[in-house]
Amino acid sequence: MPLPEYPAYAARTLMARCLLAACLALTMAAMPAHAQNKSATAEIDKTLDSARTQIDRVQKKLDAAPDKPLQDSDLVDLRNAAQEAQERAQTAAAALEPQLASVQARVAELGPPAEGIKETPDVAAQRAELTRNSSMLDAQIKLARLIAVEAQQAGDQILKLRRTQFQAELGVRTDSILARPFWTELRNQLPQDVRRLQPLWDELRKSAREAGAAVWGAALLGVVAILILRVLAGRLLWQLTTTRVAPGRLRRSLYAAAQVMLATIAPGMMAAVLRLGVEWNTALSDELDTLLSLGVGAVYFGGFVTGLGRALLSADRPTWRLASLSDEVATGLRWFPAILALVLVAGWIGQRLATLVNASLAATVAQNCMMSLVLGLLMALAMRQATRLSRHTHSGQQKAPAPPAGYAIARGVIWIAVTASMASLLLGYIALGSFIVRQAAWLAIVLGSAYLLNGLVDDACQSVLAAIKRNADDENYSRPMTRVRSQATVLLAGLVRLAVVLFALVLLAAPFGDGPTAWLQRLDYLHNGIAIGEVQIRPASVMFALLVLLLGFGIVKVVQAWLTRQYLPTTSLDPGMRLSAATLFGYAGYVLAFSLSLSAVGIGLERVAWIASALSVGIGFGLQAVVQNFVSGLILLAERPVKVGDWVSLGGIEGDIRRINVRATEIQMGDHSTVIVPNSEFITKVVRNVTHASPLGRVQIKLALPLNTDAGQVHELMLAAFRENADILDEPAPDVMLDGVDANGLVFNATGHVSSPRAAYRVRSALLFEIVRRLRNEDIPLINPPAMVLKESAASAAVSGAAASSDTQSPGSPAPGTGLA
Repeated sequence: MPLPEYPAYAARTLMARCLLAACLALTMAAMPAHAQNKSATAEIDKTLDSARTQIDRVQKKLDAAPDKPLQDSDLVDLRNAAQEAQERAQTAAAALEPQLASVQARVAELGPPAEGIKETPDVAAQRAELTRNSSMLDAQIKLARLIAVEAQQAGDQILKLRRTQFQAELGVRTDSILARPFWTELRNQLPQDVRRLQPLWDELRKSAREAGAAVWGAALLGVVAILILRVLAGRLLWQLTTTRVAPGRLRRSLYAAAQVMLATIAPGMMAAVLRLGVEWNTALSDELDTLLSLGVGAVYFGGFVTGLGRALLSADRPTWRLASLSDEVATGLRWFPAILALVLVAGWIGQRLATLVNASLAATVAQNCMMSLVLGLLMALAMRQATRLSRHTHSGQQKAPAPPAGYAIARGVIWIAVTASMASLLLGYIALGSFIVRQAAWLAIVLGSAYLLNGLVDDACQSVLAAIKRNADDENYSRPMTRVRSQATVLLAGLVRLAVVLFALVLLAAPFGDGPTAWLQRLDYLHNGIAIGEVQIRPASVMFALLVLLLGFGIVKVVQAWLTRQYLPTTSLDPGMRLSAATLFGYAGYVLAFSLSLSAVGIGLERVAWIASALSVGIGFGLQAVVQNFVSGLILLAERPVKVGDWVSLGGIEGDIRRINVRATEIQMGDHSTVIVPNSEFITKVVRNVTHASPLGRVQIKLALPLNTDAGQVHELMLAAFRENADILDEPAPDVMLDGVDANGLVFNATGHVSSPRAAYRVRSALLFEIVRRLRNEDIPLINPPAMVLKESAASAAVSGAAASSDTQSPGSPAPGTGLA
C-alpha cells in the first residue's frame, strides 16, 4: 500500500527555514547598522540566486517531460526541490519586509524636501542612502515573491503530471495472473532483477559485517532495553489511568491513545537502533540509506496500525473497549492488526525496493499483484470471521452490544472493494486492483484513527463539563462564569473534532499522490489567505479577529460590571439611571469591539456600505418592527420616561419594570409573573407611570355615615387612626375632609401618604380594619351601600349594615365601598 511519504523533506525544509531566519537575525543583531545591511543583503541575494537556479533546473526538466517521460519518483524529487525553493524565497521575503517598513518609516520622518530650500549635506546624504536602500529592498522582495510564485506554479504542474500518470496507470491492462505469459515473462526477467538487487544486498551485508560484534551486541542490548521499557511503560500507564484518572470513558480513551503511542514508538525505536548499527562504521550509499530510512518509517507505521487495532478491539480488557463489539468478535480478530501491519510494511518496502533497484516491469507488477492478493484475502478473511462471530453472538443467549455507527456501511464498502480488487487482478488490471484494495485498507486505518481521536475529544469534553458542574454547586462559584466555561468547552471540542474530520479527509487523499509535503504546501496556501474581492481572508487574521472580538466582549463585560457595582453607586444617579447608563455603555462597547474585529480581519469600516444596503433592504421587507423596538429601547434609556423600578400601567398591564432590553421591556405583575412588552408600546401609546414624578403612594378612604352623626367626632377618630399608623407619613400630613352631604348622609374623605405606591393597598386595608373597629366601639352606625340587599331579623333590625365607597380602586381591592387613589 502506498503510505504517505516519509516526512523527511518536510522536516528538512522547516529546519532550513528556521536556520535561515535565525542566521539573518543573528547577523543583523551582531553587526553595526551599515555592515549589518550589507551582510544581510548579500546573504539574501545568495539565497535568492540559489532558489532561482533551483527553479530553473526544475522547470527545464518539466519542459523536457513530453520527450523524456519522468517516473513518479523523479516527479516527487522535482516537487521537493520546487517547494524547497519556494520556502527559501518566502523566508527571504519575510525577512526583508520589516527592513523595508523601517526604511520607509525613516523616509517618512524626514518628509519631502522643502521647495526652494537647500538641504544640509548630512540630510541629503541620509535621504539618498534611505532611498537607495528602499529601492534595493523593494526589488529583492519583488524578486523573492516572483520566485515563490514560479515555484508554486511548478509544484502545481508537477502535481498535475502525477495525477495524469496515476490515472493512466489505473487504466493499463497487463496479462492476467491466470495466464501463462504473465509467469513466463516474470521467470525470464527474474535473473536480471536478482542481479540488480545483488549490489544493494552485498552492501548491506558488508556494512553489517564491518559494524563488528561489539556494535551488534550494543544494538541487541538497546533492543532489549526498549522492550523492557515498553513493558514497564505499559504497566505504569495502566497504573496511572486506573488511579489518577476519574472513572468514565475518558479513562478508557486516554489508555487507548497511550497504547497506540507506545505501540508506535517502541518498534520504530528498535528499527532505528538496528539501522544505526548498520551504518556505524560504514558510509552508506544513497540507495541503501534511503531504503533503511523508509524501512524505519514503515516500521513506525506498522506499529501504529498494530496499536490502533489492539486499542479498538481491547480483547484483554472488555470493559475498557471503546467500540461496541462483542467479546467473541474482539477475541476472534485480535490477530488481524499485527498481520495487517506486517503485510502493509512488507508491501511498502517491496515497492520502494523495486523503485530503487529499477526492477523490471514484470517484477513490479508481480510484486503489486501478490501484495494486493494477500491484502485482499486478509481483509476478506477478517470480515468473514467478524460476520460469523457476530451472528453466533446474536444467536446465543447472551446479549450482544449494538455495532458502532456506520459499521454495516463500512463492512459493505470493504466487501465491495475486495471483490472489485480481486476481479481487476484476475482480469489483468493490476494497478486498478492494487489501488482499490490499498484504498480500502487505508480507509479503515484513517476512520479508526478518527474514531479514536473523536472519542478522546468527546470524553475529555464530557469530563470537563462534569467538573464544571460540580464546581457550580459551590455557593462561591460564579454561575455566569460556569455558563461561559461550559460554552467555551463545548465550542473548543467541536472545533477540535472538526479539525480531526478535515485532517482525516486530507489523509484519505494520500494514496492519490499527495503526502506530507503537499499538505504543508496547502497549509502555506491557507497562511497566504484566500482573496474574496478586495479582501484577503487569512486564517491567522480570522483567528486574530475572533480573539479581538472575544477579548473586546470580555473587557466590555468587566467594565460594565465595574460601573454597575462600584462606580455608578457612588454617583447621585438613581438605580434606574445607573442601569440605563451601564446598558448604553454595553451597547457602545459591543459595537466598538465588533468594529475592531472587522478591522483585524482586514475589512475596514469604509467597506461595509454593502452591509448597510443589505440591512436597508431587509428593514424594508420585514425588520421594521425589530428596528422600531431597538430605537424605542434607546429612546427609553436616553429620555427615561420609564425606568427600571417604576410602577407602570399600560393597556391593562400593571406592574414593576424589571429590565429594559434591546427589543422589549420586562414587567413583573403582582402575581410575580412577567410580561414582555415591546419597547415601541411605551413610545406610541399612553403609559401611566405611578412612580415617575414622586415615589410616594396615596391612601384614600371614603365613608358614608348617617346625617345625625357627630362630624367632629368622626373627623378626630379617622384622623387619629391615620396618624397612629406607622406607615402613614407625617409629611405630607394626613387629613380628613367632609366630602359632601346628601340624602344618604355625610360622606367623609380621609387621605394619607405612604413611602411607596406598592404599600398603599396594604396600609389602606389595615386602616379600614382600624376605623371600622373604632366606629363600632363608639356606636357610630354605617350606611348600607345602595347596591347591597340585606335580610335582617327582628332582633337586629335596629343594627345597620356596613358600607364603604371609593372613587378609585387598585387591583385586587375588596368591596366597592373603599378606594385608593
